[in-house]
Amino acid sequence: MEKGNLSIAVLMAEAQENRCVSTLSLDPKTITVVGEAIGLAASKRLLRLADPNVAMVVMNGSIAGCLRLVSGLTRACDVPVLVLSLRDERLYAERALCAGARGFVMADALPQVLMAAIRTVSQGDVYLSSEAQAKVLERFCDVA
Repeated sequence: MEKGNLSIAVLMAEAQENRCVSTLSLDPKTITVVGEAIGLAASKRLLRLADPNVAMVVMNGSIAGCLRLVSGLTRACDVPVLVLSLRDERLYAERALCAGARGFVMADALPQVLMAAIRTVSQGDVYLSSEAQAKVLERFCDVA
């Protein structure tokens, strides 16, 4: 999908097969899933073929595997990564950002929140919920 189109092209990637992606409700007029991949090699291959605006990594199963996938994708391409998590954002949002993600959103978020996260990341900005922002800023202020 052309990056100039009104629709945002999203590649869905998982570190291991879980297939929770099919349960997402995205507005097909504004968000187009251009492919789904399992693992880093398949995700990188599909990134080259599909040319998405955003790579959405589903955090399921192994946290370490997911973070390796995020890190590998951000090193391999110039596409922003958004993590869709089944895990507690208070624990994993910062780790995802450190691995290279541009955003983190919970899988149980309302569809409009998920769409806002995809839009925000596709525009080059960082997306975090207000709770995750507070946690990251609190940690930053403790360190500074």
